[in-house]
Amino acid sequence: MTPFEYADQYHQLQLQDSLLGLDVTLNISKYKADWDMEDVAEASTVLNLVAMKFLKLRSVNEVPAIFRIPNSPKVDPTEDFCCAGIRRAFASRGSPDEMIDALRIAVLVGRPGNLSPKEYGEKWFGQDCNSFAGNYIGLSPMIPIASYATGTQLGTTYSEQDCRQFLPLPPRNDESQALWGIQTGDVLLTFGKFDKRGIPWRHIAIVQNLMGSFSSATLSIAEWGEKGGKPQHNHGPYATSLIPNLLDWKPGKGWEELHASLKKAMPKKKLIGYLSRSPDGMPAFRIFFGQGTAENLASRGWHTGNYQFGH
Repeated sequence: MTPFEYADQYHQLQLQDSLLGLDVTLNISKYKADWDMEDVAEASTVLNLVAMKFLKLRSVNEVPAIFRIPNSPKVDPTEDFCCAGIRRAFASRGSPDEMIDALRIAVLVGRPGNLSPKEYGEKWFGQDCNSFAGNYIGLSPMIPIASYATGTQLGTTYSEQDCRQFLPLPPRNDESQALWGIQTGDVLLTFGKFDKRGIPWRHIAIVQNLMGSFSSATLSIAEWGEKGGKPQHNHGPYATSLIPNLLDWKPGKGWEELHASLKKAMPKKKLIGYLSRSPDGMPAFRIFFGQGTAENLASRGWHTGNYQFGH
């Protein structure tokens, strides 16, 4: 599945469930980068209703990481549901499959209320750049952008720690291959001036394709850096000129400080990239990284088969 096709899954999220009487297509368009308390509260409310209505438990705190709905004619009693996946969906971190499961469970417990299932799902579900990238690659959507380049700054969640073996990703720089081996599904990281947290890794996208030559390349990428539909998330083709070794590049006026910062962050690395802008419009480098061992992962979305389902 190409990055464009994966992004299209969010914009044409199809849910057909005859037991629940659902036949709906959602257009997930929201951009959200933080876990808000209202997101946590909504996921907890849904799971709390699961606990009390179907599992005969006292609260959400007693719901196991992986659960089944044993005594409802509206759900297959052998189907597994993942608490972490449901929470990720409400926190705009979910894969398409996680969003489908979260919406099905919400409908089962009657949570949409006066909203239609479509309205409810489009209200609560979204993505940001690193959740979209993580879900596409098949790694945790919780991974910080910097971790892809340096292997540092990983959080303590199970899904992030489970991905430690795959990080950092290797820069694409194989001179024996055309365009240094850059291919569909590779990661494109934006390195810019420090944000308010002191982090220079500002954005992440996924390569759809790259054609041409270093001096005259044509690039298409999938990225979730803003709200909207396909035009906001499937970008290109557009022309660019690649720099074959960013650390050896001689920076022009206005790029000296940023270039020195990159050399300090990625010493002795051969980096292929091009000149661009960060999300706040400041000068930035966009740098190509391969998928490393993650290229062999079985499926897109961490919970759908790449690791223990409960994570």
